[in-house]
Amino acid sequence: MLDSLDRQPHGIIEYGRGVDLATLSAQIVNALPETPMAFLTGSKGRGRQFCSQLTSILGRPIVFADANTAPDERDQLVAVATFYGSQQVYPELEHRQLVIVLDAEEAVSEHGQFVLWRCLNAKLFGLHPLGRQVPPWARDRIA
Repeated sequence: MLDSLDRQPHGIIEYGRGVDLATLSAQIVNALPETPMAFLTGSKGRGRQFCSQLTSILGRPIVFADANTAPDERDQLVAVATFYGSQQVYPELEHRQLVIVLDAEEAVSEHGQFVLWRCLNAKLFGLHPLGRQVPPWARDRIA
């Protein structure tokens, strides 16, 4: 997986049953410690929970970027945001080298695509559970 992150400009990372996304993401953060990255989700609740889990695993604070996030906090290497939060208060998204969407199907939604077009310089990956059926409308967009 880490080899794909290094060599490919975009893609899908499929994960198996029982894999914890926060643990998987912490491994990515630890493997690429100097890489500015963002993790995006469509839900504020899921984003806050994921941010809390990632903070706990890594043992250092990870920023959840929303309207209450101070500008100096948004400059950290690793951040978590919703698509809406990234659009409103996270203009630095275009300067991230790696953007990972916690659910690949959210990346191809109308709102996801609207936000992700700003990731011109970033490698873009979506996480997808192995074996989960993809709706027909999303199949071609994810590929």
